[in-house]
Amino acid sequence: MESIICIGIELFFLISSILMFIILIISGFNFYLYLMPLATALIAIITLIVSIKDKNRKYN
Repeated sequence: MESIICIGIELFFLISSILMFIILIISGFNFYLYLMPLATALIAIITLIVSIKDKNRKYN
């Protein structure tokens, strides 16, 4: 149950960082400001992959 909650939180961070990246591009901010949501999305993808592998390992 807690792995499903962790995956949901990681998906939330991934989706919100992608939306923030799109909003920053549309608003025309500086390139260095784009790095913050990109880094958040990268961390969310990595932790999501680890959580999915951990979830599959617990059931086997």
